[in-house]
Amino acid sequence: MSKLDILGRSTQTTHVWVKQAGEELKWGDERRAFLALRAVLHALRDRLTIEEAVQLGAQLPTFVRGCYYDGWRPKKKPVRDPTRYGFLGEIQTAFRKTHDPQIDSIHVTRAIFRFLNRKISEGEINDVRCTLPQAVRDLWPEAAPRKKNIKGRIEQKKKTPPAETHPVEELIRAAKEGDRAVLGLSGTLKALNSGRPWELIYVAGAPLSGCECPRCAGLFPAGSETCRYCGSSVRFVRNMTRRVRERAAELGIKVEVVRGKGLNVLSDAGGIGVFLKTTRAAKLGLE
Repeated sequence: MSKLDILGRSTQTTHVWVKQAGEELKWGDERRAFLALRAVLHALRDRLTIEEAVQLGAQLPTFVRGCYYDGWRPKKKPVRDPTRYGFLGEIQTAFRKTHDPQIDSIHVTRAIFRFLNRKISEGEINDVRCTLPQAVRDLWPEAAPRKKNIKGRIEQKKKTPPAETHPVEELIRAAKEGDRAVLGLSGTLKALNSGRPWELIYVAGAPLSGCECPRCAGLFPAGSETCRYCGSSVRFVRNMTRRVRERAAELGIKVEVVRGKGLNVLSDAGGIGVFLKTTRAAKLGLE
């Protein structure tokens, strides 16, 4: 077989992969499906050891493998951000400059993981999952059993899926690290004014009040007198929670209301917070 024949087969295999990834995503746009596959593979690669990353790459089609390794800087210690929202944030960033940047990153991640369950050997999938941080591993759906083994099916049903880390716990951890989230009304309003949040979390019924600029719509904590952006006088807003929710809807930001588990923890931390699209909170002046 000539080298050109090998390239032709690899191109055909890549097209099949992209088409099937699009079907798993339920997307008709193969370009976006390829971008989703590439984004998840990159985020996955950077959270694996060098040895495991290479072993996974060896099972990818030639052209997909080239995209997988594009921009890779091997490190002995994988990952800069082991959290679930760090992983999902990288998927969102990959779509930032597309014609439709608003995606459900959890849907994209789980769809591509299901796709890899079918395409990569069962042993390698198990090795990859064991290497990943727990928060990312929780996003990976269990693979369907590939062998017709009754005993194996019974054991599969008995397995208890790993518990996902609660979003409030992730929010507080990310805020402590100072690069993925901020807590409290002041930091949340600064982030909203800059258009940087990608998910808002707040306690149901939290008594939050503040101020709004009638000229430029800037939002500020209670006690502010003038707008820091245009210098206009601001007006008092008694129900700032509702105003924040409306601003989030305008910006297409995901909103999660905490009512049960995590309510007391988030209340103690200010009752509200956001995950950021940026990699450093300092870029917003939120420190």
